Amino acid sequence: MVARILEKAKFSGKIRKIIATTTLGALSIYAIMMGSDNQVYSFPSLISVAHADAASSCTVKPEKIDKLKQAANGFFKNMRFADEPYDVAKLNFKDEAGKDHTLAEFSGKTLLVNLWASWCVPCRSEMPELANLKRSLGNDAFDVMAINIDKTATDEKVKDFLKSIKADNIVFYRDQSMDVFNEVRKQGLAMGLPITMLIDKNGCLLASYNGSAPWSNADSKKLMKAAMEVDKKD
Repeated sequence: MVARILEKAKFSGKIRKIIATTTLGALSIYAIMMGSDNQVYSFPSLISVAHADAASSCTVKPEKIDKLKQAANGFFKNMRFADEPYDVAKLNFKDEAGKDHTLAEFSGKTLLVNLWASWCVPCRSEMPELANLKRSLGNDAFDVMAINIDKTATDEKVKDFLKSIKADNIVFYRDQSMDVFNEVRKQGLAMGLPITMLIDKNGCLLASYNGSAPWSNADSKKLMKAAMEVDKKD
């Protein structure tokens, strides 16, 4: 199927948009796009392999990952559970006022962190799911964060989109440099967008998924609760 799509694609200096999806959770090519923003989004986590940063200060006990794997049902068995430690606390981005932040500032709670862009179709489709998950489970022990990496869209345009889909309960963060995405991609966690990372209270990666997912369904909530529970005991 992929070969047929690529054969039909017309290349004239830029790779044009291609979308080929099957059912949610199946291996999909969401899109390949190169434009003025160097926009690229493509494959889900079934073909992404995490390569740990050799200098990582993270230590995640194997039994912690095992408990999460046991809690993963349905779609979320496709999550890429961390096989080696990766410290994501250093990832940086800006808030609405342009102030710099790192994920280290949010240590102490379990996080689900999503990188997305307004031009990314699967990103747009899953944003309401993330917003509903935050409404259901967001508390002092767990939060959902979304970092927008649009290079040219204005803050107002991005925020208007979030408001239009009732996802403006997610705090607005962005990184127009795309450095946060490029760092994650360098580690082998993503070939494209969206990429979502489950992170423990110490800023260490627990699992990731490259592609859209039904984040507000019962299986997702079970996995998030399991992550909170193992964090509490750690």
